[in-house]
Amino acid sequence: MRPTEIPSEAYFSGSGTAVYSLGCAPTLHAPSELQILPRIHKSGDVFASYFFHIHPPPSPRFGMSSPVSTLSLILESDNPYNTNMYDEKDGRILYQVMTEHQPEKVTRVRNVDGETIASWHWRDPKPDIIILGNGNPVPLGTWLKKSIMPFKDAVTFQDQIGRHFKWKGWGTGTAASTSLELYCEDDKKHPIAHFVKSYSISSNQLDAWNTSNQQWVQARLLVDRRGQEILDLVVISFLVLEKGRRAELSTGHRTDSFMGTHT
Repeated sequence: MRPTEIPSEAYFSGSGTAVYSLGCAPTLHAPSELQILPRIHKSGDVFASYFFHIHPPPSPRFGMSSPVSTLSLILESDNPYNTNMYDEKDGRILYQVMTEHQPEKVTRVRNVDGETIASWHWRDPKPDIIILGNGNPVPLGTWLKKSIMPFKDAVTFQDQIGRHFKWKGWGTGTAASTSLELYCEDDKKHPIAHFVKSYSISSNQLDAWNTSNQQWVQARLLVDRRGQEILDLVVISFLVLEKGRRAELSTGHRTDSFMGTHT
């Protein structure tokens, strides 16, 4: 066994008093700069004298192939109508979202080259009008299609070559508790994109109730390699649906008239 590998069935102590089981992981790789000196107890348990943290994945159903292939788009502002979305890995701004209020309310999305890839006109209570790229203006509901099934929280769309994709986690009763997940039509178990809402954590785990110790974690959109093939459409559809979710939360009732058309 190499010094930086500990078998998953081992037990570890971070402070000499607490013992943690890591049976859920195949192998724990400790940082290479740490010198691990395991001590064998007579019971057969293995102890190591360093501190570590275990971070859960963003979603237990988010079947990413590997962390390297996952794009993490951070929302610079928690306002999805006016924000930059940047690559967490290198800090590059990949998308800019801007909303004008005069003479009419219009949201525009620009890519890294400064090109407008989408714009939609807010027309509440009428359905919004969206323009994708250089396309023609169409009612939003002709592209993003709601399910006609009662209590169904799914919204579907097609890409340029006719493939179908479905967002789940948006609809009556789900807006406050469920995050959006996007699925391909040929894989209904592993989402290709997943939205993680912003949240706060305590910088001092011993004093979690002290609000002065709270740190804000920015919202992010995680997209795997399959989702990156249609990244513009993933981002545009996410922003539209997040607009609807925010409106529902602020008013306390369904405000899905902005999509209009059912399917």
